[in-house]
Amino acid sequence: TANLLMDKIPEELKEYIVLRDKTIINFPVLSYPEKVSSLKLEKTPIIEEKLIGIKGQYLIFEHGKVINLRSHAGYLVSIE
Repeated sequence: TANLLMDKIPEELKEYIVLRDKTIINFPVLSYPEKVSSLKLEKTPIIEEKLIGIKGQYLIFEHGKVINLRSHAGYLVSIE
């Protein structure tokens, strides 16, 4: 559990740990794109597309754009 792991983290790094309950998101896929275009935050740091679905680790946007969230683990993002 989280408490067991906290004992193994150095004190100087504990300020970066955020403990919270699991969040479950139920977001239906409105439509699947026929042809996908994968987004990477290194090349496209601002995404201004309408979210039309979530499938597993992928966010699906309109115009066939998708982003794999697992490949962006550790990034700090904001959603507006």
